Amino acid sequence: MRAYKTLKVLTVTIAVALAVICPLQAFASTGKHVSKTRTATGQVIDYSPKDSIVYIETSDGNVWMISEADFEIGDIVSVKFDTNGTKRKQDDRILRVYYKGYCDFMVF
Repeated sequence: MRAYKTLKVLTVTIAVALAVICPLQAFASTGKHVSKTRTATGQVIDYSPKDSIVYIETSDGNVWMISEADFEIGDIVSVKFDTNGTKRKQDDRILRVYYKGYCDFMVF
């Protein structure tokens, strides 16, 4: 009888532990997106009127492409990025581009 009671307590303990651990693992494995933003200054370096694509070089030397934008070559812009929760800039996503001014020579 004592062995049965011990087995029952052990079974309940394991069931409770699994009930707590399994949902936590499911939450951890979903990879919830941690949204962080960063801002960089850039300059419009090229424009393709055929495709309505604007190329922006940011101060860190990266070139980004956006479409359907009303900018001209030489425009100085501020670019707001979603970092996707990583330190890698290659996976960043442009959220918004703000016009800051114009410069008739390349700054970067």
